[in-house]
Amino acid sequence: MGWEEICLSDRPDVVRGQFLKMYESKAVSAQNERLLPDSLKAQIATLADSGNTGLEQAGNILRLLVS
Repeated sequence: MGWEEICLSDRPDVVRGQFLKMYESKAVSAQNERLLPDSLKAQIATLADSGNTGLEQAGNILRLLVS
């Protein structure tokens, strides 16, 4: 969602609602990331850079979280 879409929308109420949902989602993600230990963040970053597919990365990250 960009500035132009927000400004030129025929339905500002809908755009406002969509913006709030996106903002809340980003805020929750940021809060959850702050709660992760730095060591786990480093491991996740290493896995993300490994070149695996998204599904493989998700499986590896899940294994880290449950171990």
